[in-house]
Amino acid sequence: MYSRTSRNSYGDVVEPMKRVLVGVLDGIFIAVSGTVFGMLFGGMVARAHIAAGNESTGAGAQGVEALGGVLGGILGFIIGPFIIAVVFMIIEGFFGTTPAGKLLGTKVYRDDGMEAGKGILFIRSAMKYAPAWLFLLGLLLDVDFFVDLSDYAFTILFAGMFVALGESRQTLYDLASKTNVFHT
Repeated sequence: MYSRTSRNSYGDVVEPMKRVLVGVLDGIFIAVSGTVFGMLFGGMVARAHIAAGNESTGAGAQGVEALGGVLGGILGFIIGPFIIAVVFMIIEGFFGTTPAGKLLGTKVYRDDGMEAGKGILFIRSAMKYAPAWLFLLGLLLDVDFFVDLSDYAFTILFAGMFVALGESRQTLYDLASKTNVFHT
């Protein structure tokens, strides 16, 4: 376990406030890009689906298509950020950092300061983003258990973030995967 002054060959362990800033920026990236993606994709899919099943023409048909686009956009607005969060999970699993982490110069390493392998990164990332992928899995499979489980995962991970205020500066998912976040 690393103390507040621990280093690896790349740099120091990241201080808690910088981790919070990375999390907030990633949250903004996920919310904005997910909302735009979801609204556009959801609206287009719903409108196309309704248009394909509606053979009538005229103002009534256009109104139904428009309503489908709006409803699809609303649904996409809700689901889009979860989809983008799963994309961030994959990015972090491959590269050991998120877009905000790259921007602010942070990266995940093993807690001994050595380079983390892809397996470790993906396990950590899957734990970190469990609320998003469990929610999507529950929606796709129509299984309420996974949606409920995503709520519990969020609560546990939220509480586990406060562990990073301790001497090791590791969150609950860092401790479980034996990783830490360092300056690059």
